[in-house]
Amino acid sequence: MPKILVIDDDELVCEMISSTLQLEGFETISALDGHEGIEAARKHSPDLIICDVMMPRLDGYATLSAIRNDPSTATTPFIFLTGQTTKSDMRQGMELGADDFLRLTHIALAACLPILIASPRRWHIIRRIDWHTLVFFAAMFVLMESVWNTGFFQGILERGQVDLHSPAALISVSVVVSQFVSNVPLVALMMPALLKSGVGTPGLLALAAGSTIAGNLSILGAASNVIIIQNAERRGKETIGFWEFLRIGAPLTIVNAFVYWVFLRFL
Repeated sequence: MPKILVIDDDELVCEMISSTLQLEGFETISALDGHEGIEAARKHSPDLIICDVMMPRLDGYATLSAIRNDPSTATTPFIFLTGQTTKSDMRQGMELGADDFLRLTHIALAACLPILIASPRRWHIIRRIDWHTLVFFAAMFVLMESVWNTGFFQGILERGQVDLHSPAALISVSVVVSQFVSNVPLVALMMPALLKSGVGTPGLLALAAGSTIAGNLSILGAASNVIIIQNAERRGKETIGFWEFLRIGAPLTIVNAFVYWVFLRFL
């Protein structure tokens, strides 16, 4: 039975991929970070390795490099599984010896194909897709990728002497910057910086917490706020103003941020 090693720091994703492969008749081994993955590859000699790119402590590229430099695993087929892949990312992976990149977007599109091809209601489903929202989010991610590639954001972090290992700093930056770019694009912008700095679980949780409660502070903190208010205005003729939202959201956000900061101090 072919043996596949799955390396992903997200335990749920790792479990889902492993379960799917097992249903197809493969034997699977799971590893939750690069170090575990390297040891598992040496111990189990898998027939294929599927590895996430963005992981704390040891990212996918460093994991691949270690595996290729070990004679016992040097020729093992290696595929990157990732949701964010630029040409430079792919070039770097291929130069290190990756066999291919499997994008999560391709998996999602493949999952949609049976409905879009076989369902008699496919045109009805396509017409009801919120294309404006999809285009909006796609544009925001393209913009964030462009900002990262210019080095502008990295320069701001350096000039501001932001301590990326401080939960308090990460929560504060996430809440404030989200008011200008929205919280989901902010996460896409921050994640490469955190992973390059070797930030661990508390730092990643601080980013998740700060970007989540950013939507409590003002309407601008989360695109979902804008979408909900637009739909409420269009369908229910109800709305809430910026200052009314802020009046309620500001004290709530302060309390939320304090609770998260206290919790993260004990991790």
